[in-house]
Amino acid sequence: MLRFFRHIRYSFIESGRVRRYLFYSIGEIALVVIGILIALQINNWNQDRIDRHDEDRILKSVADEMNNFRWKLAMGIETYNNVVLSSDRLLVAINDTNSSTLADSIDYDLGILTSRWLFGKGNIITIYDALTGSGEFGLIRSAELRNLLTTYKKDILLLESYEDIQINYVDNHLQPILNRFYNGIEITDIHQDLLTERYRLDPAQINLSISKSKFSTDYQGMLKSREFSNVVLQHMRRTATLLPIYYRLREYTAEVDSILYSINPNWLEN
Repeated sequence: MLRFFRHIRYSFIESGRVRRYLFYSIGEIALVVIGILIALQINNWNQDRIDRHDEDRILKSVADEMNNFRWKLAMGIETYNNVVLSSDRLLVAINDTNSSTLADSIDYDLGILTSRWLFGKGNIITIYDALTGSGEFGLIRSAELRNLLTTYKKDILLLESYEDIQINYVDNHLQPILNRFYNGIEITDIHQDLLTERYRLDPAQINLSISKSKFSTDYQGMLKSREFSNVVLQHMRRTATLLPIYYRLREYTAEVDSILYSINPNWLEN
């Protein structure tokens, strides 16, 4: 084929038909350019098809993470709201001059007081890290979704730092003063009831029961302790600072869900 075109060019030159030769050369160049453009377009189509397939895979992974996070966030919000409520009830009991609060009610709130749910620390590595690490983050065409995932990651890091502060306070300030006044064995039974109810477990799967203790909780000493009152108050305030971050993450999850639902409703769990 190349020899054929070369023969045509030579025939034009030998016959002195320069004008026709120029037109022919321009046409030949145009054909080559068109061929290259067609090849590039086909390559672009193939690459776009590959990118869209990869994007679907990525978005399905994002949906899987949101399905997982939705339940965890709900549990975290429930856990820390209960801690705040129990702290508030204990402060009411401390300031109740008639001492009418029942021991069982105080035991229940003491059992709730040290509850923790480490969403930030438990999810420090997210799909955002996997995508940015692999260079695939840019395959997500939605700028809104990319911004949401970036903000999500920042708030998880913020939550993780707040959780460290709260854990440190519980372990180094709250727990020591609780140990001074209350009978931990009685509280253990409450913890078991809470765990089996929350996770719908068979009590036999999480048997924390211990033989009866010879110690008793010093309710009067605890409720009259200024130090205990101050520690519970600070614990309530520190725990309350976690909740706005949880609420923001829940809102981000709903926004991500909305974007994903518009693409493929089957990715999301009810």
